[in-house]
Amino acid sequence: MNDLRMDSKQYIRRIAAALLLLPLFGACDKQELPASDPVPEGMVEVLPALPEQFSALPRNASEVRSQTTRTYDPNAATNDKLDKTIPLPDGSTVWLIAKNEQDNTLVKNSYVVRNSSSGEDALSYLVPCTVNARGEVTDEEGAPLYLKEGTQHLFYAVSPARELDPDKFAEGKVAFRVKNGAYFYANDGRYAKTSPQPITVESTNPEAVQRIPLSPMINQTAELKFQIRKGQGVHDLDIQPSGIQLSGLQNDSPEAGSIYGGPDGLDWHMSQAEGDEPIKLQHGDKTGSNNYYDYTIDAEGRVNIEVPVLPMRSLSKPVIVVFRLKVNGVPTSYEMMLNEKDFKAGYSYGYRGEVSITAGVTVFTWQFVSWEHDVDFPFN
Repeated sequence: MNDLRMDSKQYIRRIAAALLLLPLFGACDKQELPASDPVPEGMVEVLPALPEQFSALPRNASEVRSQTTRTYDPNAATNDKLDKTIPLPDGSTVWLIAKNEQDNTLVKNSYVVRNSSSGEDALSYLVPCTVNARGEVTDEEGAPLYLKEGTQHLFYAVSPARELDPDKFAEGKVAFRVKNGAYFYANDGRYAKTSPQPITVESTNPEAVQRIPLSPMINQTAELKFQIRKGQGVHDLDIQPSGIQLSGLQNDSPEAGSIYGGPDGLDWHMSQAEGDEPIKLQHGDKTGSNNYYDYTIDAEGRVNIEVPVLPMRSLSKPVIVVFRLKVNGVPTSYEMMLNEKDFKAGYSYGYRGEVSITAGVTVFTWQFVSWEHDVDFPFN
C-alpha cells in the first residue's frame, strides 16, 4: 500500500491538473498529468468531485400550526427547496463508498477536504488520507481508490469518516451509531437531488483517471437554532462557560440489545429510498440530554446557537432548554420549554428570543420562527 501513497500537496496538484486536462485527452496527446504511481492494469483511478452540501431544510409552515398533521411530503415540502448549498469546512473527513451495481458489494476510501481559498472562487478537493475511529485525520498521505474498468457503481459520501459497522458493511450496508450533539452528512436516497446515480467506470484517457461527480450531501440529524438578542436595558449579553442544557431529547443510549441501538448510540443507516428514514425512532423514550457549549456572537451582539439533535417525534413530553447566560455581566439562567416536538432529519427549527430589563426585572421572551425559504441566521 505504501508505494501507492502520495502526500496531500502532490495529490491536490494532480487533482487540479486532472480536472483541467480530462476534457482535452484525445485532442492533444502531449498533455500529461503530473508524474505519479501508475494505475494497476485493468483498473481506473476514481477522482471524486466534491459537491457542496445542502443547507438545513425549512420546515413546512403549515405543520407548525397544526396539532394533528404529522405527515411530511418530501417532494412538496422539501425537495423543491433543496437549492442552497454550502461547502464542507476545510479539514472535514469523508468516506467515499462505491457500491457495485452487479453484486451490491461495497468498497470505501477515506479523504480529507482541502480548500484552496475562500469566497466565491474557492476550490475544494478530496485528498486521500487515513483516519481513526472518530473520523479524525491521522495521516494526510493515502492511496487513491481504484475500481475495475467496465463496472457500474453508485457513489455515496459520508462525513465525517467515522468507523463504520464492519458487519453491516460486509452485507452491503453503510451504518454506524450516533448521539445527540453531533453533525454528520450523507448523500442518501430520500431526495432526488441527493440520490447517487449509477456511473460506469471507464478508462477514457491515457492516465486511466475518471472524474466522478458526487451528489450533494445533507444533514442526517435535526437542527435547533436559537438566537438571543439584547432588549431594553441590556448592553452586554454572553453565554456562561457551562453553555446550555437540553433535556427531553431522543434517548441516545438504549440498553444493549435494543432494536434502536445500544449504550454507544442509536443506529444510523444510509437511506436507500424516499421515506427510508436514517434513524429508527423510539416514540416513548425521551430521556436523552445534551450539554452544548458552541455559540457565536454576531456584529450586533446577538447570541447564535445551533444544536444538532437526533430526529424525534413525540408530543407527550416537552424538550426543556436551560440557557446559562451572562446579562450585563451577571450570571443568569433561563428555561425554555419546546412543546412542539416533531424534529425531522435534515430540517432546521428556529427560535428567536430577547432579553430585556424593565424596572430592575429581567424578562426573557421567545417566538417560534418558521421558514418558507430562508433558513440561515441572522434573522432579519
